[in-house]
Amino acid sequence: MAAFVFAVLMMVLDHYTHLAVHVRSMLMNVIQPIEFIAALPKTLYTAYLDSSRSEQALLSRYHALKAENLILQAKLQHLQELQAENKRLKLLLDATGTFASEHIDLTIATILRTSNLPMKDFIVINKGALDGITREMPVLDAQGVLGLVTQVGELTSQVTLLTDPSLSIPIRIERTGQRAIVQGLGNGHLKVAFIRTSADVRPGDLLVTSGIDGIYPPGYPVARIQRIGQTDQEGFMELQAAPVSQLYNNHEVLIIRHVTPNT
Repeated sequence: MAAFVFAVLMMVLDHYTHLAVHVRSMLMNVIQPIEFIAALPKTLYTAYLDSSRSEQALLSRYHALKAENLILQAKLQHLQELQAENKRLKLLLDATGTFASEHIDLTIATILRTSNLPMKDFIVINKGALDGITREMPVLDAQGVLGLVTQVGELTSQVTLLTDPSLSIPIRIERTGQRAIVQGLGNGHLKVAFIRTSADVRPGDLLVTSGIDGIYPPGYPVARIQRIGQTDQEGFMELQAAPVSQLYNNHEVLIIRHVTPNT
């Protein structure tokens, strides 16, 4: 009964004094900080998760952009290599126009590897017997004579460079017509044999193939006289020459596959 009377009294007071509003306001002021503190761990954890997701998204984007940049760099390098290859092939094609005639059949081959043996100058190319390559086919680059095919496999061939000690090429001095032999000394060097002291020879003279061996067509550039030394005991000059071809800096070469004699 007392509770009922108290309840009625409170209703009357609330009606005339709005006591409940003030009580609720006081309770809210007390409860709000408690609710904020209670909710703080969840708020901080949610903010941490959002931050982690954002950081992870940025990191993933960074790695994706980095990978894309690497791919673009690789494509650029490939493009540059293609441009360089096109330039090299253009030089070879220009050389085919210079060297070739209706009597000479030229084909382009790619160098696979070079010799790493001392006193052995050779390269391996990607053309062999299946491509119609045979031994003793002359090999050129865009500047002149490079060497001679000496070993042939089904798919590849070995080309002995003109600086190898085993190779000799009959030549003539372009300026005077004087004939001689160019012999390899190894390590990129050449000597010129059988030039007598009475011959007219000057440093810088161009040496071209004479054609008398039946292997190299006449008139192909071989080397230039580099140094004129002393005379040997038999009355011949000691001459050193430098190849005109780029012995170790080629990617592609020209092979003379067939020479038809002039009729």
